[in-house]
Order: sequence, then C-alpha cells, then structure tokens
Amino acid sequence: MTLSHTGTRVVSILVLLFAVPLIQGGIPALLSRWGWTSSGSPGIVNFSGLLLVASALALLAWILTTTLRQLPFLPPRVALGLRPPKLVQTGPYA
Repeated sequence: MTLSHTGTRVVSILVLLFAVPLIQGGIPALLSRWGWTSSGSPGIVNFSGLLLVASALALLAWILTTTLRQLPFLPPRVALGLRPPKLVQTGPYA
C-alpha cells in the first residue's frame, strides 16, 4: 500500500491532531479527577500539571511542523512499512 503526498499530509495531520491528543490528553483527564479540594476546585498538583500539558502541546506542534516541512523531499508515492523513505533529522529529532 502506498500513499501520495496529499495522503501522507492528511494522515500525519489526523494522527497528530486527533489520535495522539486523545491518548495523551484522555488518560491525564481521567487521572486529573483525583487531587481536587473539598470545595470543588483543583488542587496545587493539578495546576502544576498544566505546565506538563502545555509543554507536551508545544512539542506536538513542533513535531507536526517538522514533519510537514519534510514532505516535499519524499518521493511522489510513499510505501507504508517499517522503514521510512526519509529519516527526519531536524527539529525535535536532531
């Protein structure tokens, strides 16, 4: 099975904008219910977790930008498999 440049772009965007945040955001959202104060407001641990969430979102944006910048250097059709046609060595992968 192969994907075109457009297909690769669409799959990359869908995975990085929907699948990854669903997994990386869904699990912490479930765990965040613990640590609330008796008055119903988030505790200090939950507020400190926002720093981790913000840094993870920034890293995901950096990964998406780096990946999309490398698409013009790929062949017209990309075969799906375990060996990438081009190894990204810039951005967060450097």
